[in-house]
Amino acid sequence: MGRFFADESPRVEFEEDFGIARLSRSSDRSFEFGQLSAGAREQLGLLVRLGMARLVGKEAHHPVFLNEPLADTDSDRFDLIAQVLREMAGDLQLIVTTCHRDRYRRLGVRIVDLPKKKREAEMA
Repeated sequence: MGRFFADESPRVEFEEDFGIARLSRSSDRSFEFGQLSAGAREQLGLLVRLGMARLVGKEAHHPVFLNEPLADTDSDRFDLIAQVLREMAGDLQLIVTTCHRDRYRRLGVRIVDLPKKKREAEMA
C-alpha cells in the first residue's frame, strides 16, 4: 500500500465479514469504500485480496483467480499495480481472466487465449 500512498500512512478498515469498510490516509480524511472511484475500489480490493492470499498461502501456495481485476483502472495506476502483480507472481499462482489482453502483455507473463485453445481442441 505504501507505494500507492507514499508518506500518507494508509489504513484499511474491514467489516466483520472482511469486506473493505474504509480507507484512511494521514494526508486527508477517511473514505467509505463506496465513496472511492471504481478504479480505486478495484485497486484497493485487489491489493487486499493479494495480501490475504499471501497470508493464507504462506505454507502452501494456492492459485488466485482474478476476473477482470483492473477493468476501471487508468494506465498510470495499471503500471503501478502491474509491478505488484509481477512481484506477487513469485509467491502466488495468479490466474487472470480478461478481455484486455494487451494491457496484461506488458507483464511479460504467459498469456493463454482460451477461445483459440477451444477452437484448436475442437479441430483436433
